[in-house]
Amino acid sequence: MKKIGLILIAVAILITSITGVNYAIAPDQQAKIFVDQAFQDQGWQDVCIEDWKSMRFDNLNQAERTTIGEEPLQVYNLDIETFDFNQDLAKQAQIMPMYIFPVLSDNKVVTDIYVWLKNGRWEVLSLGGHLYRSALGAASRNNLDIKDCKIIKYGYQETIIANKNGDEIGVSYPNSNSLMTQNNIKKLKESILQEKQMLDYEPVSNEQVLAGNEGSNDPSRGFQQNASRWKRLVDYIFYKIH
Repeated sequence: MKKIGLILIAVAILITSITGVNYAIAPDQQAKIFVDQAFQDQGWQDVCIEDWKSMRFDNLNQAERTTIGEEPLQVYNLDIETFDFNQDLAKQAQIMPMYIFPVLSDNKVVTDIYVWLKNGRWEVLSLGGHLYRSALGAASRNNLDIKDCKIIKYGYQETIIANKNGDEIGVSYPNSNSLMTQNNIKKLKESILQEKQMLDYEPVSNEQVLAGNEGSNDPSRGFQQNASRWKRLVDYIFYKIH
């Protein structure tokens, strides 16, 4: 037993020396550990099997072979009160404690799963969308990598954006079967500006503001996780070992 403990300690030292402690306890790594476990243990994979048709799996067997992909999309939020029409969306968007992970079958993205940090704990927000797959297609049509894309959330609207050759381009979801363009960004900005001007004349209550930004989480907490640094490091090590 003592020998096993020493082996685990040696493995822990090796893993953390390679990846680094900060990387191991980073939010995206902790979100990946959580979603992999939740997908199996909380019945989310079973949901894919039960609703395989609506989630656009080719057949039941494909739904039974689902796994979670490695590269999540980071979600950002726009604050209408501080919105600046003349500034790039990426520069004024606020990072959210929310990730969109691809759900794969046979190494093919079929659907996606949203994970967010709520009150210091990771939770599954939704399963069964196709934003990740749309972002993959949009990136490919613009000769970009999925890592170049960000998801901008404004109220209930989601937009896939990227920077190409110094220009901000984008396309809205679910209407994302076309090129990401500067014109699409301009249209979104005009829509937000119009709404902001309306709010200047007609102030809204705090309840209305929160309703328009559902899922944005408590900004005062940000990426603050309840689990200690040590607990997150241990979770990461055991995740890698298994």
